Amino acid sequence: MTFLLFVAIILFVTCTASAVDPTGFDELSSEDFVTNSKCANCHAILRSQHDDSMHAYAYTDPLYQKEVLLASEDTNGQTDEFCSRCHTPIGVVSGEVPPIDGSMISDVAAEGVQCDFCHTVSESAG
Repeated sequence: MTFLLFVAIILFVTCTASAVDPTGFDELSSEDFVTNSKCANCHAILRSQHDDSMHAYAYTDPLYQKEVLLASEDTNGQTDEFCSRCHTPIGVVSGEVPPIDGSMISDVAAEGVQCDFCHTVSESAG
C-alpha cells in the first residue's frame, strides 16, 4: 500500500509540474558570455583566486587535453560532450564542442569553469 501511494505521489508531481522550456545546446553563443577579465574590473581578488585554481585550467590543462582526446578516440566521440560539460560548459552550450580537438573553441569557452557561466546558470537538465 505504501509503495502504491509513493508511485501515485510521484506520478502526480511529475505530471503536474510546470514545464520548463530549457535553453538547448546551440541556442546560446559564446558571445553571450563575458570573459573573466571583465569580472576582474570589480572583483580583482576573486579573479586572482580563480586564476590560481584548477577552475581556470579546466579546459586548457595539458593532462586533460591529452586524456580527453584519448577518451574520444576510444569511445568514437561518445565522451566528448560528457567531459566538456564540466571542463568547458560554454563550449558545450554554444555548440563549440564537439569537435573535441578545440578547433571551434572561442577564447571565452577556453576559460574553462568560468565566472559568467557559473554565476548565471539557473538550472541544469543533466
